[in-house]
Amino acid sequence: MLEASIWSWIMQTKCMLQIFFWGGKNKHILPRHVQAVLGPFTAAGKDFINRTISYADHEFNNNDRAAFHPKASAEAWGW
Repeated sequence: MLEASIWSWIMQTKCMLQIFFWGGKNKHILPRHVQAVLGPFTAAGKDFINRTISYADHEFNNNDRAAFHPKASAEAWGW
């Protein structure tokens, strides 16, 4: 079960739509971690978009990092 403070934040969030982007080659965030994030949103009935860029690694959308991947970043935001 999630900590009460996290669950409270999810239930009180006012944004209409949460968007999650994941790098498919990310060795730091595993599928079980993704599910740990998405599961409570699903259980709370919150709307979200879940997008995995299969060829991208961790921090693919951070243009200040070596892992920045312009194509993946554009795909994540420009679909």
